[in-house]
Amino acid sequence: MRRVISLLGLQRTLVVAGLAVSISFLTAGLVSPVTAKSNLAAHAPGQIIVRFRPGVSERAQSEFISRHKAQMIDSLDFVDAKVIKVPEGRTMDSWLNVMKGSQIIRSADLNYKLRLTARPDATIKAAEPPNDGYFGKLWGLHNKGQAGGVKGTDINMLKAWGAYKPKRSIVVAVIDSGVDYTHTDLVHQMWINRGEDRDHDNQVTRRDFNGIDDDNNGYVDDIRGWDFANNDKDPMDDNDHGTHVAGVIAARSNNGYGVSGIVGNGRVKIMPLKFLDKDGNGYTTDAIKALEYATRKGAIISNNSWGGGPYNTALYEAINNYRARGGLFVAAAGNDGWNNDMLPSYPASYKANNVIAVAALGPDNLVDYYSNYGRNSVHIAAPGSNILSTIPKNRFSAMWGTSMAAPHVAGVAAMVWTQYPHLKVHELRALIINSARRSKTHRPYTASSGVLDAYNALEKADGTDEDNAANKKAKR
Repeated sequence: MRRVISLLGLQRTLVVAGLAVSISFLTAGLVSPVTAKSNLAAHAPGQIIVRFRPGVSERAQSEFISRHKAQMIDSLDFVDAKVIKVPEGRTMDSWLNVMKGSQIIRSADLNYKLRLTARPDATIKAAEPPNDGYFGKLWGLHNKGQAGGVKGTDINMLKAWGAYKPKRSIVVAVIDSGVDYTHTDLVHQMWINRGEDRDHDNQVTRRDFNGIDDDNNGYVDDIRGWDFANNDKDPMDDNDHGTHVAGVIAARSNNGYGVSGIVGNGRVKIMPLKFLDKDGNGYTTDAIKALEYATRKGAIISNNSWGGGPYNTALYEAINNYRARGGLFVAAAGNDGWNNDMLPSYPASYKANNVIAVAALGPDNLVDYYSNYGRNSVHIAAPGSNILSTIPKNRFSAMWGTSMAAPHVAGVAAMVWTQYPHLKVHELRALIINSARRSKTHRPYTASSGVLDAYNALEKADGTDEDNAANKKAKR
């Protein structure tokens, strides 16, 4: 039975071990596909993302746009699309019909508004718990029955840390509301754009902000990443959500402070790509630009704790292009409490073999009441309820949502890929899903019938490693 709880915008501040901890219960969720179907969902007024058919000349494209008295306001080179603004005087439904009825247009979609998906408020010896002050509250990593939970309902993190021997460093893009890159638990985990690092000292200094696009990628002084919501160089978080997600993945471990991220040892760097504003809203066009940036700058995992609107061809193509460059796209399943098999929630419901859709697990070992699920379309469950993590200004917050579940998966995927770099993206995806800790309880809710297990994932990956496989064969 799935439990039902009512969360009503409660906010409290606790002082634990001398640190102020903000406990927030947010109530944001995905835009309902049912609502979206009847009113086209929230979208940028008058904007349509158009993809012309191959072979259509630039002149023919311009003539088509001019003939309809529209304006081209942006381009999305990553998916070979143009963003046009159509004049008032007819409905957007009517404009879509005009676009889709043209023989020179391949696809046309509105620039839908997107939103974050948080809700307030063996033979291996297990590693010792890290000395971070709040580790005992992180039931998702080590559940001893705290938070009213069931002992052992976690992602088997201590045992995974005991087996973890990373061979390389990787970058994870947090495509979200930004990240507080000054947070004590994150400052050493942040990605730096070496193409903009003028001193090549792997540090951000004033000298790096020289007003020049040093790496010629179209973004000036993007040494920390980029803010696509405001189109500037500062991806600082003004919402809390992105910083929280980043902390789940990579908050510094064993620094005697705060919380522990899944890969908080410095081998994984967080690339902050802000496209959601201070209210948690953003647009499809900016999400596509952020994913293109992540692709071109080498972030091979992206965490996407947001959603909204119906199927969008351009966004689907962007995810496929990310796959072609070897990128894993981890997505929150949504917070509507429905079956995604029947009512898809995007981007989690895009059928691409680099997408992992994640449901939210509670400390009681149940898929929580608000979490979307789907025997065919949601792949795995991970801790998502009452998750304590970093928020801006050196604070820590507990949040609920599939937004919090997704970064658990992104973190474990990063852990596996740093230790087993030979894996292809589709292999890593299959490994994460197939290594889930299965049970009858979870069978109706996810394709894996189970819960994320970090140790199982590492162990299963070990069997794919050529050197280890050869050693095991020689010992037989």
